[in-house]
Amino acid sequence: MLLDSLTVSMSEQILFQKVDGGVVLLNAVNGEYYGLNEIGTRIWELLQEGQSAVSVVASLLQEYNVSEPQLRQDVGKFLGYLQSRGLVEVREQNAG
Repeated sequence: MLLDSLTVSMSEQILFQKVDGGVVLLNAVNGEYYGLNEIGTRIWELLQEGQSAVSVVASLLQEYNVSEPQLRQDVGKFLGYLQSRGLVEVREQNAG
């Protein structure tokens, strides 16, 4: 997943609640719950702030000791996971 060309939109059908350092998400459409660990929670928070996928990576690089290529790969996989469960919409930005 090439993060530089992606926009991420949060689904309006998702409810979330912080619980013990993590987040629990509820898909109001199908009633499924998802729990996020500390890093997944941080990504969710950054997306909630309206940050792009690239901005999320930049923010996390300042917060965690991880290589940029590894972080890009991990964030891409996580966004794919969220998208596959209907929690976010991931789109390619139109060039011009």
